[in-house]
Amino acid sequence: AARIANVPIIISSMAMLVEGYDVSILRKGLYVSIDRWTERWVNKFTVLSEAMRRSLIERHKIPPENIVKIYNGIEIEEYNPDLKEVKNKKLEGKRALGLKNDVPVIGAIGRLVWQKGFEYLIRAAPEVLKKCPEARFLIVGEGPLKNKLILTGEKLNVADRIIFTGFRSDIKEILASIDVLAMPSLLEGLPMVLLEAMAMAKPIVATKIEGVIEVLENNKTGLLVPDKNSHALAEGIVGILNDKAKANFFGQNAREAAKEKFSVKKMVVQIELAYEKLLHGKGFYDN
Repeated sequence: AARIANVPIIISSMAMLVEGYDVSILRKGLYVSIDRWTERWVNKFTVLSEAMRRSLIERHKIPPENIVKIYNGIEIEEYNPDLKEVKNKKLEGKRALGLKNDVPVIGAIGRLVWQKGFEYLIRAAPEVLKKCPEARFLIVGEGPLKNKLILTGEKLNVADRIIFTGFRSDIKEILASIDVLAMPSLLEGLPMVLLEAMAMAKPIVATKIEGVIEVLENNKTGLLVPDKNSHALAEGIVGILNDKAKANFFGQNAREAAKEKFSVKKMVVQIELAYEKLLHGKGFYDN
């Protein structure tokens, strides 16, 4: 309506294009049509990762100059591992799970859908437990694959070592209670839980996929392993659990990287700059 009336308007929408939708084929077809029709009126797209930028260019034929990459940001200091509050949450979190403080916990957080690759983490569990028999796995989230994942654990005789929490809103508390974050994903944009774990100086083992490789630097801020590879995932987890110096090295480097690249302050500055450039280009500002 604004375009027809020749009235200037600014619309900001938090959304993703259809590739990321976890929906039925019928609904996906509708979303494709809507995306194709509306994107012609967009002056500037913001994306969270290089993979998203390439997708817009290659699949949607969006000119590169119309795309701005802005990483998600988090409140870094809320996740400071040196805060007494965070330290207390680690003790309280393990206690709430019925675990002693010295029990190593491997955490995985996300919707229980194929994209998250949780099956490969469960299949890695027997190998991890052979070398770290006291370890426990914490899988946080809900989704359509929950029963299948539980059954997989039972078939592998590791069900008693895996805790399915269901949906949890207290992710900060969950992160505080784990010793390693495992991210066996097959598909990601820019996972917030990864940034939060980095800010809390947690050692991370993640799959080497787009979205993740922009965030984690292998053997510096975390460990990257091939996707769909339970053996590599298990080796990475065991290597961190059995080497406190390595775990601390990854964790501290990850926190520094989060402070440098993924703070809310930096994100806000980049968003403001993107709007200012767009408005100047459209003649909304005279100076």
